Amino acid sequence: MPDMTIAIRSLERAVTTMPQTGNWQSLVANRVQGLREAYLQEVECGPASAEFALEATPWIYGRLQLLRRDQTRIVDELEALARMCMEAIDLEALRAQVQLALQRITRLRQRENDLIYESVDLDLGGEQ
Repeated sequence: MPDMTIAIRSLERAVTTMPQTGNWQSLVANRVQGLREAYLQEVECGPASAEFALEATPWIYGRLQLLRRDQTRIVDELEALARMCMEAIDLEALRAQVQLALQRITRLRQRENDLIYESVDLDLGGEQ
């Protein structure tokens, strides 16, 4: 099972290194694909999954569904990015695209954590 943090760090390291050989693009593509697989596993087990959302947190179900939609977009974006790695001519533009994808993933993971915190807070008697 790929670990999300390891996949993110591996991709960050690959992107920050200067391409010294023609293998750099395939290395980045491989790391993007690894991140996509790790992210898919995290999403499938996360609180935005349909069963968890309906049964455990009906009061934030709509927000979880929006999160799920955005997570699906990121998975699609990572798939397109992996293909783009092999076709890219402008390596700086490729680096920028990868860094944007990493930022989006970080924001989505934070949103998910915020929703989890909010659901626990509400369960413990916090205000809505």
